[in-house]
Formats: sequence, structure tokens, C-alpha cells
Amino acid sequence: MTAGTNVWNFFTDGWLGRKASTATDNSWELSLKELADIGMGGTGGIHSTWQAKGGVNAIVKHNFKTHGAASIATIVIAPVLGKGLKKIARTPIRQFNQLWRWAGLEQATGVKL
Repeated sequence: MTAGTNVWNFFTDGWLGRKASTATDNSWELSLKELADIGMGGTGGIHSTWQAKGGVNAIVKHNFKTHGAASIATIVIAPVLGKGLKKIARTPIRQFNQLWRWAGLEQATGVKL
């Protein structure tokens, strides 16, 4: 449901006096505050045009149509790329950690990759 909206803005916009950012200032970009308002019987700041189209259901359909492919691609591709990069970088990371340990910096800083 946060497709097209920054996760930080989704959770924080409209709370504690924080105004909606440009990430959730459109009727079809939802924030948690707006969903809570809808749950309490309010309009959630949804423009009457979107309410006439079906309200939250229309907004979610619009977001999935607009951002669904990119979201699914990210969900599928990110873990695969992460595994691949980890395999490729394993040797340089191990060498760095050995050098770091040899120089005595791991114990002094507590940092290890």
C-alpha cells in the first residue's frame, strides 16, 4: 500500500503536527494518518473525485497499476542481487577483516565487516 510513497513519509505524515510531505500530498498517495482517519469514519483527506471512484479501493488499485511491477521486481530482484554481491565480495571482505585485525583496529574500534 506504500507503493509510490516513501515508507518514512507513510508512517509519519500528519502526526505530531507534521504536515503531509510531497510524497503523500495527493489524494491517491496514502499515509498511515489518512488510513487511521478513514478507519475512524473520516474522509482521510481523499478528494471527492477519488471517493466517487471507490475511495481507498480505487486508490490501492491505482497504486498497484502504477507501481506494482516495480514493487514486485524489487521484492524478487533485491535478495538475488544481495546474495550475488555477497558471494563476489566475500574474499575482499575477509582480507579487509584480516588486515583490520592484524593492525589491532578491530579490538580498538569494535568494527568488523
